[in-house]
Amino acid sequence: MAFDNGTVMGLGTQSVYLPVGLELHFAIQSGNNVIEPLPGVVVTGSGSLAVNVSGAFGTLNLSATVNNTLSAAAQLAQSQQQYDEAWVYLTQGSTVEVDVAGSAWNVNTIHFVKIDVDPTTGGWSVGGVAYGNTDALRMAVQQNWDPNFAVSGGRGNFTASNDWVVSQGTGYYAPVLYTESGNTLVLGTANADGQEHIRTYGQNMFGFEDLLASQGSDFDYNDLVMRVVIAA
Repeated sequence: MAFDNGTVMGLGTQSVYLPVGLELHFAIQSGNNVIEPLPGVVVTGSGSLAVNVSGAFGTLNLSATVNNTLSAAAQLAQSQQQYDEAWVYLTQGSTVEVDVAGSAWNVNTIHFVKIDVDPTTGGWSVGGVAYGNTDALRMAVQQNWDPNFAVSGGRGNFTASNDWVVSQGTGYYAPVLYTESGNTLVLGTANADGQEHIRTYGQNMFGFEDLLASQGSDFDYNDLVMRVVIAA
């Protein structure tokens, strides 16, 4: 991910398990959610264990190892891979390091809220309010985000790092962006414009777009980028 001036703000990592015989292919998802399934890419490298994949999206550095031992970051990201959602599963009382960077004129604040998942139906809720594109859900998010963490940034490029002690119970925690214009932006499409305002940029790394479509959003998802690490 890059700041608006092109300098790098952070590099995301991701792990993929490939059984023998499977192949890895690439697609590009643009800011307005258009997916190009066959993007033009150039693959270079010394062999199957160390290659670079480059194109209009930048460069991906890939390496392969015969190793089934997951890193701490990969273990924390298991729920992201299982559900394809921008959240992390955290235990009550755990200490989490949150690194934040971004390029935004607006001053926005990042929070975390616990998403309750019904074990029978798989349905989501926050504070007893069902997930959906409703003012009731967004109000419930504000009323139930963890009071132990809030970091703000804006008016240009910014960086910050804070520790957070999880205080709302064990479960799935999703980042929430509260914008200067008063919008509460959550994972998925439960936002006032029905658009996704958060993207996953690798294991436990997420990027936000802080403007609604009606506010002239560029959907570059670098207005606030955050990485979550379990503190040692």
